[in-house]
Amino acid sequence: MVLRSLVSTSKGRPWLQKRARAQEKEDRKLKAPHGLTKMILTVFLSDNQQLLTEVPITPETLCKDVVEFCKEAGESGCHLAEVWRGKERAIPFDQLMFEHLHKWGQRRQEVKFYLRHEESLIANFSQGFFDE
Repeated sequence: MVLRSLVSTSKGRPWLQKRARAQEKEDRKLKAPHGLTKMILTVFLSDNQQLLTEVPITPETLCKDVVEFCKEAGESGCHLAEVWRGKERAIPFDQLMFEHLHKWGQRRQEVKFYLRHEESLIANFSQGFFDE
């Protein structure tokens, strides 16, 4: 902000304007697309997609935060899995979910997220995970 006011008062200094434009460009890169800073992630709690929860996601939300939000008190051995075109992959606990969702781009609507339990993780190894 201070830099912007300097630019407006010093129009005769092109080096300063160039620097301000570079800073604004960098600021835009750090912001989420279209100024979004929150979104909702739908997580299915069962395979039949009848039980679900909606999790608020911010740029700081980790996968482990989503798992903690979805699982029941005292429940352990859970992880978050994404399913796309019939292939399932466990998401690492340290993954930033906001960033992860934006990486899917337009295909985001094709991806389903499930809370899985330890037993289902073993079954999924036999089906194979996909690499994106």
